[in-house]
Order: sequence, then C-alpha cells, then structure tokens
Amino acid sequence: MYTSHNLLWPKIKSRWLHKNGDIYYVTNITNKLSTRFDEYPIMVTYVRERDGSEWSRPLELFYKFRTPLPDKTFWEKLEDFNQKHALRFF
Repeated sequence: MYTSHNLLWPKIKSRWLHKNGDIYYVTNITNKLSTRFDEYPIMVTYVRERDGSEWSRPLELFYKFRTPLPDKTFWEKLEDFNQKHALRFF
C-alpha cells in the first residue's frame, strides 16, 4: 500500500467487503500525481465480484463503508477456476 494525502492506497487486486455484503476487487488507483486534490482527488476503481460491474470512488469515500478481506486461499482460487471453466476435479 502507498500513502498520499494522509491515507493508504489499497493494493491492486485486494478484496474488500462492503457494508451491504458485496465483495469488491480493487482494479486501479487514478489521479496519483494530482496536486489539486480538490479538483482531481485520488480515485479507487473497483469491480463487484458477483456481477463484474465497475465502480469508482474518491479514496476517502472508498474506505468509509468497506473492510479489507484476506487474499483468497489456494482452494478458493481452485473453486473459482473450476466454476469459470465448468470443470470438476472432485
């Protein structure tokens, strides 16, 4: 995580739980080099896991209703792969 404007930047591909129960993945941080935060705030771009919809919020608002989640385990990644490719190993 990087810092700017007194807040940490979330790591790309990190997982976050929203207060409504949805899980999101961070895909990008924009306006990193901004010197006019009032006009061009640092933005977090993220994708909702369940439907792939893309969202963007200023960094300060991104943290307001989200909690970081641990990275997926090997077994969770394998299950995702199985579902994506309709394979069943077990």
